[in-house]
Amino acid sequence: MRRRRGERALQFEVEELVKDVAAMLSGRVAQRWDSGDVPGWGWVNELAHADWETLAALADGTPLVRRSAWDGAVRFLAAEVVSAARSPSGLSQLQSSALIPLELDMLAGGRTPATPIELVQLVRDGIARAQGRRTHPSTS
Repeated sequence: MRRRRGERALQFEVEELVKDVAAMLSGRVAQRWDSGDVPGWGWVNELAHADWETLAALADGTPLVRRSAWDGAVRFLAAEVVSAARSPSGLSQLQSSALIPLELDMLAGGRTPATPIELVQLVRDGIARAQGRRTHPSTS
């Protein structure tokens, strides 16, 4: 009996881990962790991994499940990302060059936003750096 309880507990932990990984890879960390505090990188996660349609809908005003300042910042940034990317292929490039590295830096202990305003600044700075690399004459 004790062994079965241990196996069930382990199975539950594995299932939760799989759900966490799926949320991370699909840009849904903030939604997955809705009941607790979302870390700074969790807000970047949606921008770094969501597809074009999801970000465009968010930017165009899809109703928010939650109505926090963090959600508002992500909505604003979704519009910035869609505008900067200009297309689904541009989004993939922007995510690879700016947003995923920003998320990984935060996960590795780099600067993490403490406020929605800091989130906006960090993401906009990352986008500007990535665009500067793509448009700088030395990259041609």
